[in-house]
Amino acid sequence: MPALGQTSDELKILGWLKQEGEAIAIGEPLVNLETDKTTIEVESAFGGVLLKIVHGVDAVIQAGQVIAYIGQAGEIPPETPSTSATSSAPVAPSASPAPTLPPPAAPAPTGKVLATPAARLLARERGIDLAAITGSGPNGRIEREDVEQWTR
Repeated sequence: MPALGQTSDELKILGWLKQEGEAIAIGEPLVNLETDKTTIEVESAFGGVLLKIVHGVDAVIQAGQVIAYIGQAGEIPPETPSTSATSSAPVAPSASPAPTLPPPAAPAPTGKVLATPAARLLARERGIDLAAITGSGPNGRIEREDVEQWTR
């Protein structure tokens, strides 16, 4: 998950956009959070299956706290976030995914371009096809700055 700012230590879960057992791709919207200043839609930093939601709607959590686990179909998530190790990827409000995870081998089969919501909005406003832009973000994700550079 992206860093949520220096003043956003406490977050409230407003709603999950995926349910346990559903497949999710890197960059796909996963959860809506509320900070002290704004409401944000957080994209998944991992691809796989949403194995377990640790904190439900209206839960108030601290930045960096595990809120869900994403892993492979059939994988068993840990009982509690702090007591067991697993190959599942925890989803927490932190700066970036664990560096030991390999990058995806190929883009999602749906053909969906990996881009931030801000980049999608700017591209739509300017009539730009995101497929034509090379992303500079994690896993080739298109960032707002990439769209801005494309129009210069």
